[in-house]
Amino acid sequence: MTKIRVDPDLLSKKSVEIHQAAGDLMHAGNGLLNEVMRNTGGGPYADLQSSARGDVFAARDLMNGLQRDLAGHADKLVALSRAFRSIDDEAISFLTGILGEGWLMQAFFGPQRYPDIEGFEPYDVPQTRIALTDWVPVFVMGPKGLTPRIVTGPDGKSQAEIYKSGHVVGNIVGTWTDPKTGKKYYVVDLGGGEFGYIPVKGPLGNDLLGDPVDLSKIPYREGQYSDGMIVEDSSLPSPWGRQSWPQDWIDGQWWMGGPQQNLLLGCMGLEVRDKTGKLVHFLKSPHSNLCGELSVLASIGMTDVRGGQSIFGNIKTYSTNGIFILQHPNQGTTKENLVDFYHALGWEASGKPEKGQPSVMPSPDDLAAGLAAGHKYVFGVQLDLQTHKLTDSGENVGHWVALTDVFQDDDGQVWVKAYDPYENREEIYSWEYFEQACKCSGKKNELGPYSYVEAWQGGEGTADSGE
Repeated sequence: MTKIRVDPDLLSKKSVEIHQAAGDLMHAGNGLLNEVMRNTGGGPYADLQSSARGDVFAARDLMNGLQRDLAGHADKLVALSRAFRSIDDEAISFLTGILGEGWLMQAFFGPQRYPDIEGFEPYDVPQTRIALTDWVPVFVMGPKGLTPRIVTGPDGKSQAEIYKSGHVVGNIVGTWTDPKTGKKYYVVDLGGGEFGYIPVKGPLGNDLLGDPVDLSKIPYREGQYSDGMIVEDSSLPSPWGRQSWPQDWIDGQWWMGGPQQNLLLGCMGLEVRDKTGKLVHFLKSPHSNLCGELSVLASIGMTDVRGGQSIFGNIKTYSTNGIFILQHPNQGTTKENLVDFYHALGWEASGKPEKGQPSVMPSPDDLAAGLAAGHKYVFGVQLDLQTHKLTDSGENVGHWVALTDVFQDDDGQVWVKAYDPYENREEIYSWEYFEQACKCSGKKNELGPYSYVEAWQGGEGTADSGE
């Protein structure tokens, strides 16, 4: 894809700044000349003043000319960017139409690199899949057959390459069936003429890689990313993602400097009433388990946090007693509680896994498509109490976060952005890291593996239900 990105707002802003600077220069120059004339009495400096004033006006005119040129170039660049986008769209449509014509694709790109080996069956288009288990071995073909691929580990020592669950396996060019054993492998183009072989099935007959991931559904985001990266400029509406709350909600005489999610409900003035209609009293001490409620509110961008917490407090269903949860600082929420909360806020919602169904992590392309359709997701994860970030190890507890984005970078690596209420901020994680954090939510797996809630506006159905 052609990468021409123009920020017309930034160009316009800089153009205005140059125009303002030209005016400032003129005023400063005139002021300086007037001061010189006042202190010297004019006379012998009159000619100098006239000449210098002319230079000041000439400088102003040059800067204003620069401003006009910049504005014109900005318009041309925006038009050029749109033209290239149109060309890209036409090229994609054209290439999609001829994708099945192998000879024509070779004319464009040269022959597809495939291993020259008996039993290999190529895919028409290379696939991307996601590793499903913690033990996905990678082999290479040696003189005596398949051997483990050796890589350098984090400690600098050589080790066999193993993919954890959630690992994004790209450029799978086909499958190979071992003529001797009948065992089937995915074949991955590792580059440089090297191919990796991943067993299709594990020792227990389980699939090691999931269904193909449609990267065309996952938007591209330019930039460099790393696990645990904090998003400095959150796109969520204030106060979400800002690492700040009203002082009387988080400090007071009872609490100093705790996690951002530990709010003082007794200082928020919640409108929660008991069955007799009386206002309910809440403690002016921190509630340490508000991650679920805050994640739901952040996911739909509800800026009235006090009103949202009041709505939760007034829920009284078979699954949820809002007053009881809010009156007990150590009482967390289940996915059933969050489904009830979404319903109270006017959304349809479903908790996964459903009773009697297996725990399955949804694919990144399905989540990206769901987000694009306006669906909201809250995931159960592990939180490291030392780093205050998501983790798959360490001193951790079950926690809820709101998924706000799924995207890919230049290399096709899939990333997620999640709102973490613990410190009221958005954080970025690779798909592999996020999947691991969702697999086991806390030391006791309090929320269960791959527990999440999907919400949508009435009548839309879930992203994977086909409704």
